[in-house]
Amino acid sequence: MESSLERMLMEFQIIKKAMHQRFKEKVNLSLENQKLKERLFELENMANNGELEDFKIEVKSSLNALYNDGFHVCNTFYGNRFLNDEECLLCLEMLDR
Repeated sequence: MESSLERMLMEFQIIKKAMHQRFKEKVNLSLENQKLKERLFELENMANNGELEDFKIEVKSSLNALYNDGFHVCNTFYGNRFLNDEECLLCLEMLDR
């Protein structure tokens, strides 16, 4: 009976740690969701004020600079350095849009 209780206690501790981890993830996701909502609101205001085109030009310029410095700007490899001065078709396609 004692070994059974020890095993149950160990299982409970594992479950407790997993629940704690899930709670931390939930809090982080909630904070990130709030930041994204705020950013979306800002972008909607920019679109309504006609400022969005200037923002798009600035973002595209920044992405081109990153790409020219040897970093991926595609969503698959974003932030990774090119190996051996290679080119990435995904990045080039994205930059051409």
